[in-house]
Amino acid sequence: MKRMSAMRTVERAVHDAFGSLRSAPRILRDPDETGWRKTKLLDAGEALVTLDDESEFHGIALNPSCTRWTDVFRHVLPGAHVVGDQGHIFSQAQDSFVSLCPSLLRLDVRKIRRPIPLLARKVPGAAFHLTGRDHENHGHFLMQHLPRFMAAMGTLNEEGVRPTFLLACGHERWQGNYLKALFGTAQNIVSCYGGTLDVEELHYVPMMWENGPLGPPFLYQQMQACFRRFAGVDDAAQPSGRPIFVTREDAPTRRLSNESEILDICRRHLGEVDLISLRKVPFEEQIRRFAAAPLVIGAQGQGLTNIIFSRQARLLILEAGDDPRSAGWAAAYRDFACMTGNSALRLFSGGPWPDDGDWAFPADAFNAQLQRVVSLGLHLHRPAVLK
Repeated sequence: MKRMSAMRTVERAVHDAFGSLRSAPRILRDPDETGWRKTKLLDAGEALVTLDDESEFHGIALNPSCTRWTDVFRHVLPGAHVVGDQGHIFSQAQDSFVSLCPSLLRLDVRKIRRPIPLLARKVPGAAFHLTGRDHENHGHFLMQHLPRFMAAMGTLNEEGVRPTFLLACGHERWQGNYLKALFGTAQNIVSCYGGTLDVEELHYVPMMWENGPLGPPFLYQQMQACFRRFAGVDDAAQPSGRPIFVTREDAPTRRLSNESEILDICRRHLGEVDLISLRKVPFEEQIRRFAAAPLVIGAQGQGLTNIIFSRQARLLILEAGDDPRSAGWAAAYRDFACMTGNSALRLFSGGPWPDDGDWAFPADAFNAQLQRVVSLGLHLHRPAVLK
């Protein structure tokens, strides 16, 4: 293992040095320029999440939250170089960097690692590209990357394609858990690392979001059904367990510094509440625990993506700031919960987010807000309305 790690470190350094000596690559932004085979998977569309609960709680009329997505295509490239852990794609025939994904629009061309064909590892047959920007984060992987495959899964099955999956190096284990849950069995995985992969036939679906970070709700619902079935959860069963508080004590950044105090307040108003550290709970058990929980509480962070395992549950999200009209990732977890048959409400600390350090939710403010949540019955599930 140490020898392999050392080899990859050297190979990364060689690629970095090689890239620094080369001029910026030619960039293909028009899908028709690539010469790839293209199949349309989904039409562009939008989904609206009504915000009745937040309007009631915060005492302000809020417009529905709108998610829009583009037309979705699967592109097939016969002969591609895939470079680095983000899986930068180069057309071998045109010796050009392929930039079809909206996530690449802000990419600094100086950070594009160039392929070195002589050092490339061969990947025979069909491979599905499942890495990219923010690949290391559970939230981004589950909300943005995995739906790219879900959109193509039906077409791949019709064509009899059983692809190898290209995942970012160092994240194969936990990302492989999601793939195993989708298929019911482990899949063939190849790591994208600091070097070059020579892929015989690359299948690629760009991210589909247009407005906001999310995609079509029905893709999340398909994923949800697969996950719950994999863990033996009956979709007809009502949540019958205790509320869950998702800890961030072991998170690298943005830990809730007064988490124990907040947890005590939750128990005071809600009764027994289970504290859960996701790193300590096996994947299948996570699915079952969240499926049984009627209420999930936690500070904003990637652990809250586990709400996809729940249905007919309420998610209480602890946020910094004070504006319920805030959008972006501040609202993504709320909308994601609503898109998967749950409901969600954000509680605001009144203070700013730190740059990357710990933060606190004032105990008095949280106590008052949780009292209001309970008095309004907003700790109970009330299905969100999607349009």
